[in-house]
Amino acid sequence: MIINVSELLKALGNTTAVTTEENLEFAKEELDLISPVYIDIRLTNTGTGILMEGTFKAEARLNCGRCLKDFRHLIEAEVSEVFKKERKHSSPRKDEIELAEEDFVFPINEENEIDLKEAIRQNLILALPIKTVCSNECSLDKVGPKYESKHVTDPRLAKLKEWRSK
Repeated sequence: MIINVSELLKALGNTTAVTTEENLEFAKEELDLISPVYIDIRLTNTGTGILMEGTFKAEARLNCGRCLKDFRHLIEAEVSEVFKKERKHSSPRKDEIELAEEDFVFPINEENEIDLKEAIRQNLILALPIKTVCSNECSLDKVGPKYESKHVTDPRLAKLKEWRSK
């Protein structure tokens, strides 16, 4: 999703609100979206760049860490990102450099446009739960007996099987 910010860049403090839905696709191993992304943001000219604040919401298909089934999950990301004009680097340095805060901003291109796709991707990935579980009631007990009946237990793991049954 590309937004032209030419009008915002004309004066310090200029603000605009953007509320829309956008169908976006990312690599399925990163983020498998099954609904459009709902975008509700405010863009503000801070004098040094464009500050974007708001929320992104989308439904994603996740895989349960317990029963391994796919399930739908609503991802909500609170967003606060900065967009700045691209700086021209004089020459690539061969030695190590220290990253500064301004190295972690999104670019405003030469046509005064910002592309929200990468900001949306990063913020939705950061909003994913660390442990994906389809429900609080989901349990390995539902999966265990089926698995055990199909496989022969390694005798070296017999003690673990006894411990699990306790």
